[in-house]
Amino acid sequence: MAIVDATEWSGTSITLHRAIEKTHDRWMLRASFSDLALHRSRKYVDLYTLPDMVAAVSLILAVDAERMFRRANEAGMQSNVTIRISAEGLREDMREHFAQRIADMLARRVVAIEPAGNAASVQVELT
Repeated sequence: MAIVDATEWSGTSITLHRAIEKTHDRWMLRASFSDLALHRSRKYVDLYTLPDMVAAVSLILAVDAERMFRRANEAGMQSNVTIRISAEGLREDMREHFAQRIADMLARRVVAIEPAGNAASVQVELT
């Protein structure tokens, strides 16, 4: 899935990859990124393009995790989810101002993850 923030003068895009794995006691949502592209072949990331992208990715991952909780509850399984965000292969500025901020937003529950009234267990990891 392409995540883009662009105007006529600046822009950043990156591809978000998501995968879900299920074990007997935990669900894992893996997120990784590739294909960073900068507007007009710039050599640096326009940092002001990142907050909207961070918010979008955080929302997408939170919705995925919430859906995983609902499926686990429907199946009568324990609701334990790990969201693992990989910063592997990202430039240092993207690790700090993009991947780390996504992990922080999810860990602080700026975007709700657990369904209302659910005492689910969720962990957020940045690798």
